[in-house]
Amino acid sequence: MKKLFLYITLILIFDSCNKTGVNIVSNMNLPVVESYLIAGGPIVVKLSLPVAVNEDATNPTYINDQKVIVYINDVPTTLNYIGNGIYQDTTNLVKEGSTYKLNFNYNGTNVTATTVVPIKPSGFTASANTISIPQFGNGFTPGSAPTFPSPIVYNWTNNDQSYYFLAAKCIEPILTSISSDTTGNRPRFSRPPTQGNTASLSFYSFPYYGAYHIYLYKANVEYAALYKSSGTNSLNITNPITNVQNGFGIFTSLGVDSLNLVVTK
Repeated sequence: MKKLFLYITLILIFDSCNKTGVNIVSNMNLPVVESYLIAGGPIVVKLSLPVAVNEDATNPTYINDQKVIVYINDVPTTLNYIGNGIYQDTTNLVKEGSTYKLNFNYNGTNVTATTVVPIKPSGFTASANTISIPQFGNGFTPGSAPTFPSPIVYNWTNNDQSYYFLAAKCIEPILTSISSDTTGNRPRFSRPPTQGNTASLSFYSFPYYGAYHIYLYKANVEYAALYKSSGTNSLNITNPITNVQNGFGIFTSLGVDSLNLVVTK
């Protein structure tokens, strides 16, 4: 996943029969919403202003001190502002199957968005819960190249071509790299969404030794569209399409299940 909690501009084709609720907006004064509600996690919404294509997208202007309300199955809860455009509620954890409606007023305009949290994935299994990877990266002498393991295959139930994706996170407090080349290594990584029911992780997917959580997320269609818009930067908005009414960005949700994995030498 390009980054589970970083908004990437949604580029879709909109018409009157579109069932995703996305629409085209072009006013650069409208707010940008970034929100990924994960079942079992807190409600978190991030607000900022659009960044022009010739500006620094790493330094956005945050929208602070707003009254941001999320209706949980039509019951309102006001989010707490904690700084840098972030609003959250850590008491009402996100529940699968529930409907969440975002609502706030910005410059006299009512900004809204809706998402229904997908049900937890079912039938999530793995071909192995351990994988042994020899340390590499400094080259091998003739005849000394190690034997690398087969990929771990993950399967799940998908009877309706819903979108799913795998993510992995190394949970070790001290990270031990597998390769001598640590360029770009991150303790968390993910795979693009698929409408299939299987995916695999090869030995070179894992940057560190130790314990991992392997997550299977069930995603809504607007999230899957993020990967299809890979040519557009998250905050460099040029006439994007969005599922936020009177704003830019994305307000979406994910169902999740997880398995454990240990990477050893």
